[in-house]
Amino acid sequence: MPPPRSRDKPLSVVNLKNAGLGTIIVVAWPVALSTLLTQLMIIVDAFWIGRLGSVALAAVGVAGSVFWVLVALSQLTNAPTMAFVARFAGANDRPQAQAALFHGLLLALSLGVILVLAGVPLSRPILALLGASPEVMKVGTPYLVILFVILPFVYFSAASFTAMQATGDTLSPLLVSAGSNIINLVLDPLLIFGWLGFPRLGVLGAGIATAVATLFNVIAALIILSRRGLLGVVPPRLAILVRFLKVGFFAMIQGITRPLTGMAMFYIVGRSGVVAQAAFTVGLRIIGIPFIFLTGLTVATQSLVGQYLGARKPLAASRIVRLSGLSGFLLQVILSTLLFLAAGWLVGVFAPGQDEVIKVGSAYLRVLAPFLLILPFSMAWSGAQYGAGRTLGPAVAAVAANWIVKLPLAFVLSQIVGMDTTGVWLAIGASVVVETAVNGGYFASGKWKKGAL
Repeated sequence: MPPPRSRDKPLSVVNLKNAGLGTIIVVAWPVALSTLLTQLMIIVDAFWIGRLGSVALAAVGVAGSVFWVLVALSQLTNAPTMAFVARFAGANDRPQAQAALFHGLLLALSLGVILVLAGVPLSRPILALLGASPEVMKVGTPYLVILFVILPFVYFSAASFTAMQATGDTLSPLLVSAGSNIINLVLDPLLIFGWLGFPRLGVLGAGIATAVATLFNVIAALIILSRRGLLGVVPPRLAILVRFLKVGFFAMIQGITRPLTGMAMFYIVGRSGVVAQAAFTVGLRIIGIPFIFLTGLTVATQSLVGQYLGARKPLAASRIVRLSGLSGFLLQVILSTLLFLAAGWLVGVFAPGQDEVIKVGSAYLRVLAPFLLILPFSMAWSGAQYGAGRTLGPAVAAVAANWIVKLPLAFVLSQIVGMDTTGVWLAIGASVVVETAVNGGYFASGKWKKGAL
């Protein structure tokens, strides 16, 4: 008997009969590893560019901060793609899943093209607005232009990977990410320094290496989606695009909230001095470690909740959310304990011999460690709503926590009350509590079980 064709196989690649922790782990670990690979690619870029001098490093840093805000905009297409493809994968409805993915990719390309047309001529003014010096603008402008140009491909590959994850296939995006990381790892020094006969392009070479790696992502994603029988061309329907935009808009608001308020937090911390900014920078990198694991659990929650709702199994979806939150909490107990007890050593790894930075950074980790214990529940509840296509709650939670609580409270406690950096750290902790509470309230309402808005 010949093997079944891809179009004859179930869309979901996980066993939906068992809504257990094992299913979550199978879906979550490749996402966590993919997140780690992304962080490693950033570190590799910084390693090579740092050897070009401070101007080059500053140029990439400022342009990169713009790029990550633009990447956050991809939630406009990623969130609805996840919700709708997961729902139809759970129902094993291939035509509807293909239609959902087609509209997701169409929206991703459209958004990317619009930003290219608007962003390329504004690249230099954007850097100037962010306070870049003439030297930094000279180096950073061509780099930012490349980052704008590749946005359609970045958004396209992100939506493609999201569709795979929506069916429970998180291994394929991991393997593709590994391949693109290898490409970037090889091309970076060749194009930056002109090794092996390649042209010496400096910072521009790093941008080209990123572009080639991104193009690899697109090609690989198209091959995988085609083999999975998920690619299909359908007449664009305004009603579907409106539903996508309705779900994606709130997800985009949440997505851009953190990078935007993060830049404002650097300003507030900077009022306490360069040491405080350095400690905050190091602390953010260390705090990012738990998010590698929590991101995996969150994506698994989104995928499985969407699929179980599509299969008309809301009780199984609720069980996934509970298991995700509890397993994340147990993991965070270990990580928070390490952050608290080894704070000085961890900061010292990034700032060796800088006693003042170690002192301030250690305080940051020790203040935040207890607050992070509730973060897994917030992310599980948010993930459930994303998987269902109910993105309003997480957006409200992010705006309330970051814009209404964290920024004003950080300024008041640090500058007016006189608590200095300790006030900033406490404000960040308070924002975690508020975001968790709001996400919990929306989740407890049960409206997410009814599906997309």
